[in-house]
Amino acid sequence: MSDAFSSAAALTVCIDFKSPLAYLAKDPSYLLHQQFAIDIDWQPLLTSPIPLPQTASKGDDRGTRHRRYRAESATRDILRYAEIRNLKVDDIHTTADSSLAGIALLWVKQQAAEIQHRYIDLVFAGFWDGRLDIESQQAITALLQGCGAATEGLAGFIEGVGRTQFDQLQIELRQAGVFSVPAYLIQDEIFYGRQHLPMISWILSGRQGQAPI
Repeated sequence: MSDAFSSAAALTVCIDFKSPLAYLAKDPSYLLHQQFAIDIDWQPLLTSPIPLPQTASKGDDRGTRHRRYRAESATRDILRYAEIRNLKVDDIHTTADSSLAGIALLWVKQQAAEIQHRYIDLVFAGFWDGRLDIESQQAITALLQGCGAATEGLAGFIEGVGRTQFDQLQIELRQAGVFSVPAYLIQDEIFYGRQHLPMISWILSGRQGQAPI
C-alpha cells in the first residue's frame, strides 16, 4: 500500500486550491471532523483544470460533442452550487499553478490544527474571490503570518525539503490511484467527490445501520 494511505488520521482529504470542486467540498468535509471528532489529514494534489467548453462546430463528431456537453454540464453544476452556497468563483477554468500553496500547506500542517484550518479557509476564499495570488511567495507568506503561523525558515522549506516532499507526495498519490479532487482516502478505499460524503460518514460511524445507497 502506498505511503499516501499511511496517515494516522481517520480520513485523508486531497485538495487542490485551484479546484472549485475542492472548494465546494471543504466545508462539508469539515463537518465530518465535528460530527465524529476525528482528525483529517489534508493533502495537496495538483490536478488538471476544469475543461473549458469548446465552441460548437458544424463538423464536430460524436466524441467532440460529448466532451463539450460534459464540460458544459460540469460548469453549470459548479456555478449552481457555488451560488447556492454564496461562494464567489471568478474563473472555474483557471490554470493557476497551485504548487506553492500546496507546499505551504505541508508547512502549516506541522503547526496547530486550527492554524491549518484557517490557512485552508483563507487560501480558498482569497484565491476564488480574486484577492490572493497563489503563485506569489510573498502573498502566501503574508497569509500564513495572518493565520498566526510561524514563517521562520519557510523560504528554505519551499525551495528545499518542502518541494521535495510535495513532489514525492504527487508521485505517491498517483501511484495509489488518486488523480482528482476532492478525493477521500479511508480504510484503503478512495472516493472522489463530495457526493460520497454520506457513504464516508457511514464508514466513520463503524458502518452502523444500512449503507446509504
